[in-house]
Amino acid sequence: VYRGMEYYYEGEGVSADAYGKYCQSLVAAGYTVLTDTTVENSIFRTYVNRDKKITLYVAYNDFKHAAAQKTTHQKAIRIVASSLDSVNLLEDMPASDAYTKVQNSAITSVKLSYYSDNGEEDGGGNLYIVTLEDGSFIVLDGGTDRTNDRDRLYDILTDLYARGHNGQKPTANNPIRIAAWFLSHGHGDHYGSMVSFMKKYCVDYSRYCVTVDRLIANFASDEEYYNSEDYREPGNYNSTVRDNLAQYSTWISDAPGEEAGFKYYKVHTGQKFRLANVELEVLYTHEDQYPKRLYYYNDTTTVVRMNFYHTEGGVVSPESETSMLWLGDAQIDSSAWMRATYGDYLQSDMVQIAHHGATGCEWEFYQLAAPTCAWWPTSLTRYAEFHDSTITSGYRYVDYNVNYNLSSLKYIIMAETCNYTVTITASGPDYSIGGSTGIFSAGETNASVRYAKVAPMPANGLMKTKYCID
Repeated sequence: VYRGMEYYYEGEGVSADAYGKYCQSLVAAGYTVLTDTTVENSIFRTYVNRDKKITLYVAYNDFKHAAAQKTTHQKAIRIVASSLDSVNLLEDMPASDAYTKVQNSAITSVKLSYYSDNGEEDGGGNLYIVTLEDGSFIVLDGGTDRTNDRDRLYDILTDLYARGHNGQKPTANNPIRIAAWFLSHGHGDHYGSMVSFMKKYCVDYSRYCVTVDRLIANFASDEEYYNSEDYREPGNYNSTVRDNLAQYSTWISDAPGEEAGFKYYKVHTGQKFRLANVELEVLYTHEDQYPKRLYYYNDTTTVVRMNFYHTEGGVVSPESETSMLWLGDAQIDSSAWMRATYGDYLQSDMVQIAHHGATGCEWEFYQLAAPTCAWWPTSLTRYAEFHDSTITSGYRYVDYNVNYNLSSLKYIIMAETCNYTVTITASGPDYSIGGSTGIFSAGETNASVRYAKVAPMPANGLMKTKYCID
């Protein structure tokens, strides 16, 4: 597992020019730039020196929007250094045009078991599937370790695979290919099903024919989250998944002639990479908070935005870009950092509501994101708590406003009742029901999907459309 050292400077002389001069010194010292992104005056680069076997992630944080967003963030330069031997570089990703389209992209919200065996309700759990045009998948987080969730995930992947392969089942030569498994952070309700899924379905490759190419994440060190409200002794949460990646990789087989195991990519803010027709942009990692103390472990979440490109005959439709913002369990500190950094650059067509709608991102953040559709990863019981108009502060206040006062929002997709699958067409997401591209419940042959109107609250509130199941 990649372990690095972070350096940080915030003080006199911090500027884009100073950052540029430092980068010039790296080039003079034999470093080569691999990734280079400028967003809202902030600059993010990755350098490598193959002779010295060192890789450096070098960022200039301009915080262009700090004053307008009323935050106290100061301009800074930060460096994350690591041995090249411990890093898988993003340049190893396949070329974005090196694939054959077999189906449209889609997003599936995996229905989770929000009630334990004794009937106790649990509003946590986060698990989504992105179907790529080449027929492979990105799985985001992993839900709890409940058997139903693990098995349901395989059923959905099998269904989605068949839709792109003329109804065929996966084979050892042409398996279900998870191009990347993305973990937002190390909480059990975000990786539990991943571990149990790999242990059952990937270990027995000859029977289930499923493989994983990459695991993408950026886990915090034990020292970083030691003083957070959610610290646990090593062996639980963060360290459990982070320190066992090598073991999980041994469970992964692949088609004959292909390399077994997955590659782990530790990503950093500002980096972009493509998998088939989807571009992933890293907007935040826990490294961005340093040296500020980590108060909430949820702020170790890695936030990414996906930009979907719809292609026809190998040509990208000029109006096809659809954006989806994955917030994991991001909370107030990461929310404020992103507001100060990006401002309305955060605007996205779709947003996964942070932390299941409990003490997640700020109301101001969602106003900047201005999504048309909100994907809500929580139980209906927990969701019902967000409909109290008398709450004037805290997370219920934020969620109430997202539900009823976010003018851009037209659709709400829940995560308990159905495996809602939204297809990305040439004109964007198809939110209709039925037809060749309308919303359906993947992996459930007898499920029917219908609209359910959420009554406006208060009287002048905005009507939304929530999806539920008959």
